[in-house]
Amino acid sequence: NFVNYALGDGEVHKLKICAQFGMNSLLDPKMDSLSMFPAFAKWSTVNSKMLVQTKRLDEVSEARNASFAKIDVQGAEKMILENGLSVLNGLSLLQIECSPIPLYRSYDLAMKALDVLDSRDNGSRVSDYKLYLDTAGLAA
Repeated sequence: NFVNYALGDGEVHKLKICAQFGMNSLLDPKMDSLSMFPAFAKWSTVNSKMLVQTKRLDEVSEARNASFAKIDVQGAEKMILENGLSVLNGLSLLQIECSPIPLYRSYDLAMKALDVLDSRDNGSRVSDYKLYLDTAGLAA
């Protein structure tokens, strides 16, 4: 199921509306990092900002009995994981997209976001999961 919520920490944030829909973020783009990737700097140009009320993942009723979740949130991974531990503990499979380099200001690097998964008391650790690095976007 697709749910139309701005996931976060339950607080109001400024959503940055970028030139390319898939680059919208609660965080400000870090243009010097984004410019390393073809077209990312152009796509990440902020055209407007709007205030949004975020919702904690643990408050999303549609997620309570989910067995799979995909999180692709342009830099807000750690915030969402920290506010979704109950949902995360019930998942059989989690797909998360996060960057090993900071593409957004105030961005917690991928491993800091994944540390949240290790903080759970369900006996699993990130080392139990397979991590994949997609290098296709690095080719010029």
